[in-house]
Amino acid sequence: MTGATLARPPVRHQEDTLMLDQSPTFGDLRLPARFWAKVRVLPNGCWEWMGACRGGYGRFHVGNRNALAHRVAYEALVGPMPDGLQPDHLCRNRPCVNTAHLEPVTNAVNCRRGSRAKLTEIDVRMIRELRGIISQRKLAQAYGVVYGNIGFIQRGESWIFPTPGG
Repeated sequence: MTGATLARPPVRHQEDTLMLDQSPTFGDLRLPARFWAKVRVLPNGCWEWMGACRGGYGRFHVGNRNALAHRVAYEALVGPMPDGLQPDHLCRNRPCVNTAHLEPVTNAVNCRRGSRAKLTEIDVRMIRELRGIISQRKLAQAYGVVYGNIGFIQRGESWIFPTPGG
C-alpha cells in the first residue's frame, strides 16, 4: 500500500462518551436508591412501580410533594418534559416507570391512545362521514358514547388528525 494513508479514527472526548453511555438503565444513579427499591422489572421490559399508587399511577415523594413516579423518572433520566406535553405509556401499563416506554405527547393524543378510549380513528372518520345522515343520538348509541361527543367530533373540535405532509 504505497502512497496510501490510513485514516485515524476520530478522537472521542470523554464528554462524548458520557453522553453516549447515559441511556437510562435500571438502577441508574440519577434516581435515589429509595426510588429503585419500589420498582421491579417485568419480563416485558416494564419497570413496574410497587410503591404507593393513585389512579393506577405510581406516586413518589419528592421534597414536600407527591409526584407521579413515571414523570419523576422521565425528568431525572431523560430531561424536562417539553411544555404542553405529557408522558404517554406506550406499554399501556400505568405503573411503568421505564423511560423507554414513555413518549411526550399532547393531552389529546394521550387521551386518544388511552386504554379507556372507546373510539378508534376509523370510528371517528365514519362518524364524520355520517354527519347529517344519521342523528348524533343514534350514532352515540351505536358507538357507546354520549351524544355530545359526536357533535364535537363532527365539528372537528376533538380528534384532530395531522394533515398529510404537514
